[in-house]
Amino acid sequence: MRKINDFAVTATLQLASRQNAVKPHIRSREPVSRSKGRVVGYYASWKNKRSVAWESQLERDACALFEFSKGVVAYFEQPEKFELKEEGKSVSYTPDFKLSFRCGGVAYVEIKPESYLKDGCLKSKLAKFSEIIRLEKKADFFVLTEREIRVTNFQTNLTILKHYSKLTISNIEVSGMKAWLQEKRKAPIFALSKMLGSSPKAFAFIAHGHAQVDLSQPLSETSMTFTNEDNSDESIIFSCRFAPDFE
Repeated sequence: MRKINDFAVTATLQLASRQNAVKPHIRSREPVSRSKGRVVGYYASWKNKRSVAWESQLERDACALFEFSKGVVAYFEQPEKFELKEEGKSVSYTPDFKLSFRCGGVAYVEIKPESYLKDGCLKSKLAKFSEIIRLEKKADFFVLTEREIRVTNFQTNLTILKHYSKLTISNIEVSGMKAWLQEKRKAPIFALSKMLGSSPKAFAFIAHGHAQVDLSQPLSETSMTFTNEDNSDESIIFSCRFAPDFE
């Protein structure tokens, strides 16, 4: 299991510009409808400037990871259909998501409960589609399960930050706070609140990606914030499972 920024992304496709990222997304297929025992819905994405359809609660939580990974500039649901010839039959497959990265790469993502990966036939089929995507799109393919998506405290913290992401902070405030935090190197959220004049603005400052915080720990006024360093603009906050074993 690796983090996406731990390897060289193989895609050579041009990264969609911010203007392209907000164009209407045409899905390869329409999302499944709500049915008995199945929960579906939409994730309100400020990054994509539209609502993203999800077909399981695991997909919904994955959207939160994509939303708050600075290295992901856009993500699309049911992006494209791929065909696999198997024993004379054509098998079609549509990945759950397509990610466009700030570094210029592209990856296709499948969301699956970890228990599904115990099925050897499924793993074999996913590995074949991974190879097709690599050859046809020069792109990566990986799987995310609840183990990568629902890391302790992550989803709770991201829900909190998403609430504050709607709050606007002026450019003057942002530049001033960045300079202040750069000098301090680290500071608790309550110190940011004092500098910005309110607690909501401090959380918004973090939600907008201007400061880092340990998402594996419960978020509170005493949580320490850090300056964004080490290529943070390309940072990804999740690990991934790759072919052939998806472990």
